[in-house]
Amino acid sequence: MNTRSKKLVLLHQLSQEGLPVPLKDLLEKLGKGFTERSVRRYLTQMITEGIVERVGERRASRYRVVERPFRENNEGQVQRYCFSKQSQKAIERVSCPIYERRPTAYNEEWLNSYRPNVTFYCPLAIRRELAAAGERLNQHDPAGTYDPDC
Repeated sequence: MNTRSKKLVLLHQLSQEGLPVPLKDLLEKLGKGFTERSVRRYLTQMITEGIVERVGERRASRYRVVERPFRENNEGQVQRYCFSKQSQKAIERVSCPIYERRPTAYNEEWLNSYRPNVTFYCPLAIRRELAAAGERLNQHDPAGTYDPDC
């Protein structure tokens, strides 16, 4: 298992815990393949990145995942964690109250004319762009919503 995979397993294990967990218990749950030295290093990196929080000092230290849906960027603006600027704009548009949204009408003929695998709603260039955007960075990663910047 590579370093990135180990970090993901560690983060997943921490996210499964209801309360902050001591390093000793965490190491037991992670099992073989995780050395104390490496886990300490991963935890320190995650604390620096703001993903994990240490509660307590020295031997009384316990760790937990920081559950913050927002963060502040370099310009002091609040951002949704791990989303690009384009995604944040889309989230803002769909998060506004319905009375602030511009009404949209549907062309029923256009919708009803769709034939699976024969006709397409999007042009080929856009379909290729969407397919490329949805590809995993590492084909060995399990399917899911892993963001390498998180």
